Amino acid sequence: MCSAGVCRVRCPCQPVLAAIDFVSVCFEIIDSRIIDWRIRIQDTVADNGSSARVVLGAQKFKPADIALDNLEAILELDGVAMEHGNTSAILGHPATSVAWLANTLSKFGVALEPGDIVLPAPVCDRGASRATAALQVALQVSVK
Repeated sequence: MCSAGVCRVRCPCQPVLAAIDFVSVCFEIIDSRIIDWRIRIQDTVADNGSSARVVLGAQKFKPADIALDNLEAILELDGVAMEHGNTSAILGHPATSVAWLANTLSKFGVALEPGDIVLPAPVCDRGASRATAALQVALQVSVK
């Protein structure tokens, strides 16, 4: 969550990290309204056609207190590990993704504002599930 507006000029990671109030685990629930998943990535992004909910974790971390560029994630379905991922897969560092967003928005005269919640990118691929499945996401965080 942003505590200060992110600049409208080219942003490297440090100004982005300085503008972030806290980070937490999040889980995006995908519920596509597209029949048989006949969709292109442009369609998904353009109309937000696959996002149903976002769940934010209760624990909040200061960006300086954890290694955001090397967090391991495990997605479990009914106790079975289905996906593994690492935040280094998000352009090397999640703040790089947020900087890209801020830079792209600035081209249209828009800035990230205080209170905005930004999901930099998924760490794990989507896991197929069903309504009765027990989903769990574990993020291994080492505090500096």
